[in-house]
Amino acid sequence: MHSGTVEEDVTDLSGCKRDAWIIGFAKWDLGKVTKEEIYVKSIRLTYRTGVESNAQGQFMVRGNDGTVWRTQWDPHPIPGDARDHSATFKINKTVKLDGRKKVYFKSNMTIGRTGGPADCGGNVSFRFYLRPVS
Repeated sequence: MHSGTVEEDVTDLSGCKRDAWIIGFAKWDLGKVTKEEIYVKSIRLTYRTGVESNAQGQFMVRGNDGTVWRTQWDPHPIPGDARDHSATFKINKTVKLDGRKKVYFKSNMTIGRTGGPADCGGNVSFRFYLRPVS
């Protein structure tokens, strides 16, 4: 199951260079899905960026906003070569909806500085949502 595409593009801000962007999407590998919970086997994140950036903390979040799985905050570089770079995170957890309609995977990134103003780079968080459909 694929997610929608997420992006942060600041190339139109005054002084920012053409490489001040990042685009990503997720592919989920799921087990049993019910109205109450979703078994998440893994998630594969793919990012493409115009400037070297870093993947930071990654979190699987249940319906009540509680974290059920996470990585460390160690930076993992993503080359700024505008090509796809992927990482698969094995979750293997049952994620409860807690009466809500969806759960999500939160991916924290740091976009590298491009030589422009401070707001041409910096921290960004992407959320890839998952919800059961009937």
